[in-house]
Formats: sequence, structure tokens, C-alpha cells
Amino acid sequence: CTWNTTTINQIAQAIALEASAVGVTVGFSPVLNMITDPRFGRLSEGFSEEPTLSSAYARASVSGLQGDNGGGPLTYLDNKHILSLAKHYAAYGSEAGGLNAAPAQISERALREIYLKPWRAFAMSGGRGVMVSHETINYMPCHANSWLINDILRNEFNFSHGISISDCNDIGVLVEYRVANNASQAAAKALRAGLDIDLMCGGSPDKWSFNNLRDALDAGLVTEDDIDTACSRVLAAKFASRLFDTPMTDPSRVSTLNNSQHRALAYDAAIEGLVLLKNFDEKNREKVLPLRQEKYRRHHDPQSPISLAIIGPNGGCDHAKKGVCDSVTNMLGPYTQHNADVEVKTVYQAAVDSLAQNNYWVNFSRGCNIDDTNTDMIAEAVDTARRSDIAILVSQCTS
Repeated sequence: CTWNTTTINQIAQAIALEASAVGVTVGFSPVLNMITDPRFGRLSEGFSEEPTLSSAYARASVSGLQGDNGGGPLTYLDNKHILSLAKHYAAYGSEAGGLNAAPAQISERALREIYLKPWRAFAMSGGRGVMVSHETINYMPCHANSWLINDILRNEFNFSHGISISDCNDIGVLVEYRVANNASQAAAKALRAGLDIDLMCGGSPDKWSFNNLRDALDAGLVTEDDIDTACSRVLAAKFASRLFDTPMTDPSRVSTLNNSQHRALAYDAAIEGLVLLKNFDEKNREKVLPLRQEKYRRHHDPQSPISLAIIGPNGGCDHAKKGVCDSVTNMLGPYTQHNADVEVKTVYQAAVDSLAQNNYWVNFSRGCNIDDTNTDMIAEAVDTARRSDIAILVSQCTS
């Protein structure tokens, strides 16, 4: 949570450098969801709820990922940068009730002034691709919304050469939305609405929606020009990323992965992004932080240790999931996998390492799981908190 666009640009540069080192040519970044409902379960997938801030981040991200000279619609990127493909277009995070993929009811004025503002900045900065979002906007699925993709994004925002990709399996979902009778109609509606790529996440090839474009063409639902337009945009992106020139990456560049400079950048960004919402103890009428032993010790003996309770499913590792501590994985953020070669400390372990020698006694209680309704651990967590001088609750999201 910072206005430091230089840091955002440096993060994007680091992402591009490491991704390109292992052969990645397109990054699903930046994520430009405008999070306007705190109940939304994917809060981490967006910079903020403020359109001007998110727009500034969009411009900084495009420059960092593609390079300062990579913003032209047909410009070739160098081998240290990648194509910037933002998601999710558009108004993702505004669904009714905060439910993923639920309908969004938004006036055109709110859509343009809030939700589309970062997308305009992204497109005008030379971003090369977009992923279309799951939901419907005013009852129209985004994957069939030509007004949203062709009229606004491509024509108004000057994105005519950019590629557009579906979200997982969402073209086929048009049948479930009842705007298409079959897979051929769904493929045709998506293509004519401006989609270039059908992103399938699992399933057999016979379920891939764009495999039905041959039938759609025979039925007169699309033309060869429609297909050629989509193909030309995809091929232009592949040429721009030099896939036809240098399809293999240099193995020696693997040394750039997880280097000390990038780790230092990540640490500085995390520190700068911390938000302290409140730092006041109403009961004692004083600041809560920094923690001071003389303020929180319940016992009269000054030599007695301060008891500190770490509470919450992401506070420590007493419960493993798929062989990996989910607390560690969740601290790394969504869509990440824990690399065993990279040390990640939980809040509990960090507290033990930093406070134990300072006369603190640190306990951990999970309290609950993130992904189920089991309440059996809550009583233990409450008891641990009551027996402690200080309790720190660690919640956050899951990957």
C-alpha cells in the first residue's frame, strides 16, 4: 500500500528478468481488479480499491515487464522482458455478495470512472494482453460482451493489436449462462466478442471450446476473417516475444533466480506495503506498539517471562497439507508453490527466534482451518490467548 511507483516498476522488472530466464514469454500481470467489496475472496488479486492508484501501478508494471521500449503494439521485446497480460477484464471483485463469479450490477458511469480506469491506463501504456473475467456485467457474460472488449477496450482504449484470453474454461460456460445453445455457438460468440485464445484448465481436447470453430465456420456463425484476425494478433505477440527467433533460453541465466538483490527488493516492498490500521489501546489509553515488557507483564516479578500467543491458521505449522505447511505457502501468496530451497519463517517461528532470548515465552494455537468449518480448535485457542500477556492473531488468505 504505497504510492511508490518506482518500487512497483522495479518489482515488475525483477519478475520479467526471472521469468524470461526460464523461458516464460508472457506474464499474467498486472492484476487490475478493483476490490470494492471486502467480502470478495480474492482480495490479493488487485492493487487497491482506488482507480487512480491502480492506474499508476498499471503504467509502472507495463514499463517494468516489457521495458521502456516495449510498449508499441508490434515492438519486439528484448530477452530480459516479457509480454504484460493483465487480468481480469473487467469489474472483477465487484460481484454481488463478494462471491467469486457472481453477477455484477454496475452503471456505465461507475464502470468507466472506477473499474475501467486502470484498464485504460494499461492499454494506453502499451500492455499487450488481457484476460477476460468470469462474471456477468449487467447480465451479459464478459466473454460474450463485444461492447466491453471490442468497442471499449480495442477501439476506445487503442488495444486493437493486443491479445485477449479467456479465463479458465469460461468460453464453454457461455452455454451454462444460456447465451449459447452449444459449444459451437459459444466459441463463435466469444470469438466475435473479441477473444483470441481459449484458456483451458484441464479436460480433454474435445472439451476445448475453440476446437468447435470449424463447425461454427461451416454453420456461418463466424467468418474466415474473424479467425484470421484472432490468429494475427496471437502470431504478432509470439513474434514480439521472439519465440520464432530464439525459442530456447540461455541456461546460464538460471543464476538470476531468487538472487539477493531481488530478495532485498521483495523485503523492502513488503515493509513499505505494511498498513497499520490502528495503534491505540482504548482501555489503557496508550499505543499498543511497540510491545514493551513492562507494559504487558501480568506478573509482579520483573524476571518472569512475557507470554506471547500466536493465534490463527496462518501463524504457524502444527498442521500440514499435502506435505507442505500451508502457513508457509500462504505467506508466499496466491498461486505460489513453496520451494524447499527457500527458507520461509512462519510468524510463530520468527517470534521464537527473535523474542525467546528477550524473556518471552511464545505459544501457538491454530484455532481453525481456513478451508473448512471445523470449530474444534477454537476453545484451545481462546484458552491460549487468555493465559497469555499478549495475543497476536494471524489470519489472511489461502493459496
